[in-house]
Amino acid sequence: MLEKGWNPKLLFHTFEKDLADIHSTASRFKLLLDKVKHHANQSIDDAFVYAIKKWDKIHKTPELKVGDLILVSTLNFDNIRSPKKLKHSFSGLFIIKALHGKNAVQVGLSGELENKNTDFPVSLLNHYTSSDKELFPLRNETPLEVPPLYKSEEKNVLRVFKERRLRGKMKENTLSDKETHSIQMRGFQKVKYLITRRFSEDSDMRKDQFLNKNFELCALHT
Repeated sequence: MLEKGWNPKLLFHTFEKDLADIHSTASRFKLLLDKVKHHANQSIDDAFVYAIKKWDKIHKTPELKVGDLILVSTLNFDNIRSPKKLKHSFSGLFIIKALHGKNAVQVGLSGELENKNTDFPVSLLNHYTSSDKELFPLRNETPLEVPPLYKSEEKNVLRVFKERRLRGKMKENTLSDKETHSIQMRGFQKVKYLITRRFSEDSDMRKDQFLNKNFELCALHT
């Protein structure tokens, strides 16, 4: 074959027309992209494993119990009345009233936060540790505000509340505006009796005056 020269019927040249013509630089660029993709996937896997190990090493689930003193983080509270730079990172002291599993607790709030939701995740709470008086003799500890856990005594009410709606309101002549209290629904019968008696006495008095011809008929009401 060498003596005859080039033979166009070689096996390599027979299949060459069906092959894709790839430039040498394109094949090298494809090889570069494959290596970069493999390295990126390996870096993501290593970072994920490192994050899990770091979390397991640093994070410790706090052992909270009912009655423990805690501090609540104020990071998510945007309506506290003070400039943002002057806000304390934590507010307290508060008492744990109930546990909702391992991830949430019910806190007895008081003071400026008494109208907020009492359920908090564990990540926003910190255990309170009292300061050493020997190392810090001049440090003053704020007194703990314990919310009342008992029911108030029943008094002579003139406001009746049921399902957070004002059902009735009445004041006795012997009580001032500052001495009015809220009462339970069972005291509504007494209020109803007082209202009925007042209007009945008023109507009887006006009827007597009408019979004595002290004023006109249009003034009569029942």
